[in-house]
Amino acid sequence: MLPPCSRCSVFRAACRALSVRLSARAARGAPLAGYTPIALARLGLDPAKKTLLVTGASQGARTINEAVVANADFLDAFADWQVLHLTGDADFETVRAAWSKRGVQAKVLAYTEYMADALAAADLVVSRAGASTLAEITAVGRASVLFPYPFHKDRHQSENARCLERGGAALVLEDEIDPNANAPKLREALEELISDGGRREAMAGAARRMGRPHAASMIADQILSWTAPTGLAAATRGKSVLV
Repeated sequence: MLPPCSRCSVFRAACRALSVRLSARAARGAPLAGYTPIALARLGLDPAKKTLLVTGASQGARTINEAVVANADFLDAFADWQVLHLTGDADFETVRAAWSKRGVQAKVLAYTEYMADALAAADLVVSRAGASTLAEITAVGRASVLFPYPFHKDRHQSENARCLERGGAALVLEDEIDPNANAPKLREALEELISDGGRREAMAGAARRMGRPHAASMIADQILSWTAPTGLAAATRGKSVLV
């Protein structure tokens, strides 16, 4: 099998040869400018505080949950921060109980359908590195600390995460499964980014530049150009279309 960089080069060459138009993973759209206060209100978060979003995707991620909760006392020192923790169903009660014993202002949810709100509310994200997750993080433009899922045979989440790391948009931590190993390095990353707003903003800007917030419209426009009458395709090109 070709190494990842070679596979990418071969893929792009094939796209050129076959007249393939490369878009991106369609993601929930970037919120409109000024939407963050609305998202904070919808989620019941304090608009005076910065927000750390913790998510392991729809099913949650136990190793991330454990590493974050292990740093609750450390996070308590940052009075101007709050936590939005999406745990997944399996760990919801355990994580909620753990946060309730700390002084950190934390909103704990098993899951939310309003991921665009969660990302709009966030100032920093701790997450897995699936394609959909990273498409959403970059569409909105948020700094992130990524724990790629460690059990895939091809480790494709690691490749996803390193892409953002090379672009200056994320810090990548290998998930060692053991919370005693994960917690200290997560603490180091959080301390670095929570304490340095300029670094966070630079990483958020890098993420935004990598994002393709209009990928869904681009895909829909292309389909319409193939299937719709010429007039309709011309009229709808460049506009958001629900498909």
